[in-house]
Amino acid sequence: MAEHTPRVADAINTLVAAVRDRDIDVVSDLLAQWCRPASDSDLVAIVTALISAGGRKILESEAVQLPDAAFAVEVQNADGLPVDIDSISPPVRAVLRAQLAWLNDRPEDVTDQIRLVIDSGDSHDRMSMLVHALVWAVQVGVSESTEDSGDSGDSGDFGGAGR
Repeated sequence: MAEHTPRVADAINTLVAAVRDRDIDVVSDLLAQWCRPASDSDLVAIVTALISAGGRKILESEAVQLPDAAFAVEVQNADGLPVDIDSISPPVRAVLRAQLAWLNDRPEDVTDQIRLVIDSGDSHDRMSMLVHALVWAVQVGVSESTEDSGDSGDSGDFGGAGR
């Protein structure tokens, strides 16, 4: 699966560091910048990078021991009861499906899920998608030093996350 350019990695590193430092001003400025309609390619690159980083951490975990296993998810509410995935808000559902697509080595589906929110959602949906991807990546332990390499989905200026 394709990795991301140093510039995307720098953007993720800045964002993850700001979350861990609880620097809400930096976090909110970066999130707002990437969720503008004019920054569609930036948003695709950032959400994809967060999903990829989270996916790598999941695959590195001790819980994943089967080399050719397919990944699935059971969604539960706070009471532990099953939740139909179609009842989840579209931005959250898109991030969840994109993460599963990444884990199951289906990169085209990762992009398709992200594009669904970008193409049919509003700025709130974009923000929700980005925030959920960020929270899940931070929860699985994405470090502030993501790997660098090429990703064709990278473009635009990430501001505040430059080299």
